[in-house]
Amino acid sequence: MLKINNNFFDINQKYLFSEIRQIIRQKKSKNIKLIDMSIGDISLPIDQNIIKALHKAVDEMGDINNFKGYSPDQGYIFLRESIKQKYLKLKIKLNLSEIFISDGSKSDLSNILEIFSDQNIVGIQSISYPVYYDSCKLGGYQICFIRSCKENNFLPSPEDIIGPKPDLIYLCSPNNPTGMAYNTEQLKNWVDFALKNNIIIFYDSAYQDFIKQKDIPYTIYQIKDAKNCAIEFCSFSKSAGFTGLRCGYTIFPDEIILKINNKNINLNKLWARRQSTKFNGVSYLSQVAANEFLKNNNNLKYIKHCDANSKKIIKYLDNNLKQKYWGGVNSPYIWLETKNNLKSKDYFKYLINNYNIITTPGIGFGKDAEGFVRISNFFNI
Repeated sequence: MLKINNNFFDINQKYLFSEIRQIIRQKKSKNIKLIDMSIGDISLPIDQNIIKALHKAVDEMGDINNFKGYSPDQGYIFLRESIKQKYLKLKIKLNLSEIFISDGSKSDLSNILEIFSDQNIVGIQSISYPVYYDSCKLGGYQICFIRSCKENNFLPSPEDIIGPKPDLIYLCSPNNPTGMAYNTEQLKNWVDFALKNNIIIFYDSAYQDFIKQKDIPYTIYQIKDAKNCAIEFCSFSKSAGFTGLRCGYTIFPDEIILKINNKNINLNKLWARRQSTKFNGVSYLSQVAANEFLKNNNNLKYIKHCDANSKKIIKYLDNNLKQKYWGGVNSPYIWLETKNNLKSKDYFKYLINNYNIITTPGIGFGKDAEGFVRISNFFNI
């Protein structure tokens, strides 16, 4: 008898950001001008030097001597070498075999679970990017929550784990949605905990290019011995404006070895095998564009745009409202407490109906996110 994966009924039947896009379409169909501070999508065109590189790559695809077919499983060497050099500037040595090019961090953050047994317990912050929770539920993994709240400044530590000790942990810094980022001491606390308890950290570093404060690590590998326990997921979506082009990368260190039945299992090789089976690589065009971005360090355009918007919002909040907020310094997001203790969806509707401002209701990021909305600073006014 035909059966389906019943785990689909354990998640919201509508993805949070799909619902918001539908609301935006409805408002725009009525010719209502919106200030869209909801989905973290880019609002500026891609830099011209990247466009030129794309045009050149397109011409190559029409040339018998230069056209490209399937991408290598892990991505073209030219892009992986550029990423290697990027980390080397931070005094972090990577082998090319540790770098996997992806179509954006979201896919790998979900698919990484496939190389681990569903008998593992996965730790997720109680306020987090929905992909972590949904992916775990769809795969049938047991979840334990890590309490994220005002009391710990939305930067939970291992002491905030609720329930049994996890085997795998999702961490995101700078964080989506709260905009908060771990400093070196706080992140070292997590790495030490993982090493002591044989835990692997899935480190979502999609917003690393927004980091400004010197005591905030740019990568988890700036923490001693993190390569023994952490897999890092990065993206060109926000800093390079690639939400439409789709390109990112995952760092999977060779040092992560599990001992099973007296055998040393290199998880990097398992991930490489998974990718070769189920992933056909990222387009040559996107990888050329990403390489051009890295060569010319073009992130300032997007970062400056978000910073300017963030300063406007923070100035308004400080001068006009008595609502608490977090983030907006090392990330493109501001985490705003709702007015008069309104539920997050009610405040979301209030802002739309009274000011034509679209935010993201906190409840979509977990039950502990009730009473907050996320403001994305990618908007144009």
